[in-house]
Amino acid sequence: MQLKTVSIILLGLMLVSPYSVGAQIIGHQATAYKATKITSGDIKIDGDSSDWSDIPAADLELESYKKLPGEYKIDVKIAYDGTTVYFLVEIPDEYFFTAGNPEMSPALAMATPINASEGAHMGAPSEDNLDKSEGFVDIMHWETGLGEHGVVAGDNGTATGKGIGGLDDEFASTPFDRHDDVGENGWTGVWDHTTTTYTNGDAGKYIFEYSRSMNAAEDTDASYKDGGESEIFFAYWNPQETGDGWTANGHYTNEGALVVGFGFEPSVPNLWLIQGSVLAVIVILIGVGGYVFWKKKKAA
Repeated sequence: MQLKTVSIILLGLMLVSPYSVGAQIIGHQATAYKATKITSGDIKIDGDSSDWSDIPAADLELESYKKLPGEYKIDVKIAYDGTTVYFLVEIPDEYFFTAGNPEMSPALAMATPINASEGAHMGAPSEDNLDKSEGFVDIMHWETGLGEHGVVAGDNGTATGKGIGGLDDEFASTPFDRHDDVGENGWTGVWDHTTTTYTNGDAGKYIFEYSRSMNAAEDTDASYKDGGESEIFFAYWNPQETGDGWTANGHYTNEGALVVGFGFEPSVPNLWLIQGSVLAVIVILIGVGGYVFWKKKKAA
């Protein structure tokens, strides 16, 4: 094998690989999760997570989009009864809430690409191409400061996308092109916190419990199908990010998708294993190239 050929192969691997040379991943590891099928009525949307005790959780790590220090390790549980899909998101954080002020209260969002091929970054393909759209994502956006804990939020029966208590139905084609869904809202939810005094600064965790029909009400809604698979991304805004509350791009999010199988365990590629294999091939090729170069130099 000629050194030139080895170099071409090595360059090709570097170009097609989703990784840089070394240990840094450009892609992100997805998390597989099997949603649990339940009987209608097993779960009540009331902000009390005790009826979720038999349902396994997916452990996700939310990292700052602005590269702020720290992260949030959250638990996500998903169940469905064939008609309705239910979500439980628990986020360890201090209680902090200011009625009527969304930025000084926690906020949660959940995005699902409407079709599997569409961009996960609110419709964009990657963080480096945020102004390019590959399609639409369905968004549940919950600004808790427009409601209160323990009170039902969501669908108000009007075709505006806006919901009671700040629980809105939205869609986006890019992070810069987000809209209220003017059709049916469909989301119903209750949030709470494990504090008993509801005093700002109390330790504990937030509980976000919400549900929606599994079937899309319109083209800008995602469907969750029994036997199907969905990719889901979460975002959390901390009201103590700044002295004036959270900022629009100050959210924490899971970089790798939560891949949900409804009734089955989905398979996701192990990016660390792939990366190790690619690096091993690169090392071997570098070694072969060096040997060929040494042989040619010695022969000369």
